[in-house]
Amino acid sequence: MTNYEAFVEIGERGQATAHVLAVPGCFAVGDTVEAATTAVSGILQTRFSKETRFTEETRFPEETITLSVAECLTGPRVIFTPERQPIARNEVERYLAQAAHNRAELQRLVRSLTVTMRRWKPYTGSMSIHDILRHIGGAEWWFTTRLCDELPKPQPAPPMTFLAQTRDTAVTHIRQLSDEQLSTVMSPTFGTRYPQEAWSARKLLRRLLEHEQEHIAHIHEILATWRAHYLARLRAERAGVLWQLRSLNEETLTTSDVIPGWSARNLLIHIAHYDAVHTEKIQKVIDGRVADIQPLGDETGLANYNAALLAQIKEIPPEQALAIFLKERSGFQALLQRVSDSDLHQNLTMPWGQHTSMRVWANWRYRHDKEHAQHLAAWRAGLPLAQQRQVGPKYILRALLHATRHEFTSLLGLLPQAEWLTRPVCGVWTMKDLVGHLTDWEKVALDGMHQLAAGQTPAFDYELPDFDQFNNANAAKRQGQPWDEVWADFESTRSTLLALLDVMPEEALQCVFRPPWGGQLPGYVWMLAWPGHEREHAIDVRAALKLLNWPKALRRHP
Repeated sequence: MTNYEAFVEIGERGQATAHVLAVPGCFAVGDTVEAATTAVSGILQTRFSKETRFTEETRFPEETITLSVAECLTGPRVIFTPERQPIARNEVERYLAQAAHNRAELQRLVRSLTVTMRRWKPYTGSMSIHDILRHIGGAEWWFTTRLCDELPKPQPAPPMTFLAQTRDTAVTHIRQLSDEQLSTVMSPTFGTRYPQEAWSARKLLRRLLEHEQEHIAHIHEILATWRAHYLARLRAERAGVLWQLRSLNEETLTTSDVIPGWSARNLLIHIAHYDAVHTEKIQKVIDGRVADIQPLGDETGLANYNAALLAQIKEIPPEQALAIFLKERSGFQALLQRVSDSDLHQNLTMPWGQHTSMRVWANWRYRHDKEHAQHLAAWRAGLPLAQQRQVGPKYILRALLHATRHEFTSLLGLLPQAEWLTRPVCGVWTMKDLVGHLTDWEKVALDGMHQLAAGQTPAFDYELPDFDQFNNANAAKRQGQPWDEVWADFESTRSTLLALLDVMPEEALQCVFRPPWGGQLPGYVWMLAWPGHEREHAIDVRAALKLLNWPKALRRHP
């Protein structure tokens, strides 16, 4: 058994960072000292299970390890007691070898990213990958100035060149440190807000390693955030396509042209077909068969391709067309999950010389949905009013309920889990409040659906003339509920709703009754209210998050 010592610093905001100084670059952050030490212990175990990557000195033992806290310091910019000790030159080289490994990892991560991805930001004020690369280089120069006050300032250059220049400067000057500098603790006053901060060669090298590792993790977070935003956009645009099919019967979906020669039914299969085409492309990339990817052709070639497709699909029933539409998108998303966040953005060269990426293909999927949703909306607006207000088939309702639920829940990935309980996303309501609010109304939906499924005309023993009073009273009841309980209620209520829809006779959608807020409506409109309600609040959340580069239609109510 080997015991390692953890050295913990507690920052100005109370966050703890645990460092294992005996293993260069081994550190972890946590909300508490216990969380940080638990996390760093896990990192130690992982590193100890791997082969050495540098020298024999860093070979890790195979025996069980333990961790104890040797020192815990509070305040900005701490220096630990062992860092006040002189450092031997062979130890310096050990740190620099780890730094070279970090840099190779960073280069692998960002080298092939497109310029667009390097500059992508999810929100105003966020750091882009481009910003991070320049920040790493500038920070390395600054760290080195803590012991080398004659260091020349780095010259402006593209990010990767800038990184190479500042790293070469740092390594050169660190290797030239005198024995005295390798043994001295200094408090340089220039270029800092903390003139009392103590620095040593050991601390400089630790910060050089850890800072780059922090931002490698930050870049991984940005790539993961891009995927979360992409998924939210993909699902929003998909719900937009299905929303345009509401209140339309099978005859309208099949016989009326949305664009010349293409009915709504045919467009569903057309969209699905291109999902399948891009699924196949991504599979070939995964399999290392990029050379087998074939172009679809120019505009004339695509027109002929689409005409041939149309000739093949004209007799497919609308329910089957919808099933194909859903199946191909499901397959596309499942395959995309197998592609790593970084590989998704890597440049690819097609056999005909075109440069692209799987990210581009992925974006085409929601853009294709958006394009045809606009076609459907324009066509729908031109239909006679009576045709826009029909009772549509149950299978469209079911698909719409699934699509709007995915649209809403995908927004959870756009903010940290801790903010689900604290950040307002709809007026003063948090995500927890909003999830509970949707559940409250779906329970009202169930009251009507139980009766419709039983072949009865719904009758309610309560009225809801004041929506605000209903909303506020239920929000107050949920105030103390934990997230898991609210979420479980949200999911189980929707499961019950879908189960009732499955057993509900189609003719029940024609049944006219009085809802709790008054008036008269058929069962179909009753059912349509709930996906519409969910879409409404998805817009609220997107507006509150102030998402960059999202269309106004998804951030503003009509």
